[in-house]
Amino acid sequence: MTVALYGLVIRRLESLVSLLISGYPDGAKIIWRSLYEHAVILLVLALENDNELADKYFYHSVRGSKKKLESYAKHHLKLNFPPVDPNYEKLVNAEVETMIKKFGNKFLENDYGWADNLFLVIVNELNANLKFLCKLFDNLQLSFRKFD
Repeated sequence: MTVALYGLVIRRLESLVSLLISGYPDGAKIIWRSLYEHAVILLVLALENDNELADKYFYHSVRGSKKKLESYAKHHLKLNFPPVDPNYEKLVNAEVETMIKKFGNKFLENDYGWADNLFLVIVNELNANLKFLCKLFDNLQLSFRKFD
């Protein structure tokens, strides 16, 4: 899993450089945020060196699938798109139920639910976020920056 995430970070970096060279700083800024977030996640997974945490990160992607499915179902008529394939909807809903059974109700509640247990131990917070992930690396001088 971390190899795929590493590849994503490299692709984001290549996109960022291409946009900057081509004279699109606003587009590069958008890619920078994604690059930064994924690099921090990669560092967390690498430094924690915990297979269970890496698995949770992988399984947490079902949250994004569910959100995309819900958004598509809500807007497909306005866009004159066909409805969602019922088999795909059943598959995603089954995956969501499996993750809830395996990791609990809170697992899919936020973008960083896969890391909630880290922060319960480290900063007595249950809802992980990018700012808390960055706090893990104070000694590496990584800090959270809000991008306008």
